[in-house]
Amino acid sequence: MNKVLKYLSFFGLVLFVFIFTQIDTSQLIRIISKANLEFLFLGTTLIIAEAIIKTWKLKVMVETHAACSFKDSLKAYLVGMAFGTVTPG
Repeated sequence: MNKVLKYLSFFGLVLFVFIFTQIDTSQLIRIISKANLEFLFLGTTLIIAEAIIKTWKLKVMVETHAACSFKDSLKAYLVGMAFGTVTPG
């Protein structure tokens, strides 16, 4: 299982680098500079708030069975979100 995880991590890194090299950075910077910064800030703040609330919810549910820190719950939530993003359903 450890080898599979290492290969998947390596594949993810290679895929990230490939996608990053395909981006026209000057166009990306131009698009972001034209964006409404208030909306970017509000969106980022809401995403962080959502992650904190859902992590706390996960922590409360897990603690009914075993001790769990907020940090461990945050790791589990973020890993779940990453896998949920790339898998169907």
